[in-house]
Amino acid sequence: MSAIVAPVSGTTTVCTGAATSLSDATGGGVSWTSSTTSVATVTASGVVTGISSGTAVITYKVSTGCIATAVVTVSPAVAAITNNSVLCAGTSLTLSDATHPGTWSSSNTAIATVGSATGTVTGVSGGNATITYSSAGAGCYKTAVVTVNPAPNAGTLSGETTICTSGTASFSDLSSGGVWSSASPAVGTVSASGIVRGISPGTTTVSYTVTNSCGSATATAVVTVNPSPVAGIISGTAVLCAGATTALTDAAPGGTWSSAAPTKATVGSTGLVSGISAGTATISYTVTNSCGSVTATAVVTVNGVSAGSISGASSVITGLHITVSDAVAGGTWSSSAPAVATVGSTGIVAGVSVGTVTISYTVTNSCGSAVATMVVSVNASGVAPITGIAAVCVGATTSLTDATPGGTWTTSNGLIATVGTSGIVTGAAAGTAAISYTVAGIPSYVVVTVNPVPSGIGGASSVCIGSSVTVSDFIAGGTWTRTTGVSVTTGSATSAAIVTGVTAGLNIVTYSLATGCYRDFVVNVHANPLPVSGTLSVCVGSVTHVSDATSGGVSWTSGTTSVATISG
Repeated sequence: MSAIVAPVSGTTTVCTGAATSLSDATGGGVSWTSSTTSVATVTASGVVTGISSGTAVITYKVSTGCIATAVVTVSPAVAAITNNSVLCAGTSLTLSDATHPGTWSSSNTAIATVGSATGTVTGVSGGNATITYSSAGAGCYKTAVVTVNPAPNAGTLSGETTICTSGTASFSDLSSGGVWSSASPAVGTVSASGIVRGISPGTTTVSYTVTNSCGSATATAVVTVNPSPVAGIISGTAVLCAGATTALTDAAPGGTWSSAAPTKATVGSTGLVSGISAGTATISYTVTNSCGSVTATAVVTVNGVSAGSISGASSVITGLHITVSDAVAGGTWSSSAPAVATVGSTGIVAGVSVGTVTISYTVTNSCGSAVATMVVSVNASGVAPITGIAAVCVGATTSLTDATPGGTWTTSNGLIATVGTSGIVTGAAAGTAAISYTVAGIPSYVVVTVNPVPSGIGGASSVCIGSSVTVSDFIAGGTWTRTTGVSVTTGSATSAAIVTGVTAGLNIVTYSLATGCYRDFVVNVHANPLPVSGTLSVCVGSVTHVSDATSGGVSWTSGTTSVATISG
């Protein structure tokens, strides 16, 4: 009796075109055979290949002749999957297979899902998923790889959403490859790197857009641009008097006014400036908001008027003088009673007669007038008043006298006027000087005015009879006189004169000022030569002789040597 062959083991179902491997534990096998090779074939190693749908008996035979069999069922193969394509995450496509019935499945549902009965594939996220279609019962299947492209992701914008005009903010997004844009570039712009710059007050939407084959996605942020403060320009009159007001304005709204020197000028909330004391003050207009502050300024000048105070002696003897002064410049001196005391332009007070007098110093400007006063007492001197003409020209003299004998003459300023022992005053330079006559220590006094003389007449000092020359002086306002040998007419300026020769000889032209000071100018008038005598016609190439009875001639000349020449 032969040994029993072990049963054939292995998968006994296979799809057409596919293979399955059978085996048998009994060793020494001689062959594997198929009962229906049109349905399934088997190799010597037990590999069964499905040929067509049906069943085939596969026999394993050992050397003893004993066999073991297995029935292999061949199921039809599944048709190829159609309508495969690339899809985007969030979108769907439907696959199909001609083999029915069957079921669908996905190798990775995190990338793509598929309806088991419908074949509808839905993209979930970017990547590849294997979709399988299996026939009912037999387990035959086909696969298709589906590529899912990710949907664009714009992420989330981060950055400061409030900026100032001319200010910047840096925006970022974790997603790469996007493009920045601003919905209102007139309000704010954005660079390719996400830098937002404020242009004008308002709001704009800043966008970051990511685009791929599956479309585009945009992340946005609303940016508010606040105005930077503007202080404008201060306008209005910036000069006023102490105690007065002036209104300053600035077109920029919302600012506050302030003064850097409130002791000179103050300013109210509406820009009304009040002058306090003479000087300058910087007035500021400051506009402040969330973007900072900015200030416009204007320098206000406050003018004042003050006469200060008069200093000096408060009494004087008749015939004597004192000098009073005031630290404020530009004022004028006056006396309330010139018959008691006079006061000169430099503050010299001269006692005239016994009594009291108010000496005033008045300062006037655009803000009005101010007066400082001093009461001066004039006491008797015991010396007679000085008499004589108290005015003299530079270089000239005037004689002063005093009825009191035994006195001495002195001058307060020898550079202006000198005085001799007999009272002869000589003018040295234009100005005033006090001339005193002192007897036993008691003086009498008079102020002498030295007037300028014409500065010096310039011009030609000789002229022929009937001809004219122009002479002039630097000091204007004078009058011209002359001797009989010349005539004088005033030129375009009173300081110039046209002098015409009348008779031969030395003649004097005088230029006099209103003060009586004058200067002489000597003009030498020359006689004209007698007429030329002789033959006054000649042929070309010939000569003629002419002569003149006037002696002292210098030379003979021809006016046109190309027509005629003349010898010396």
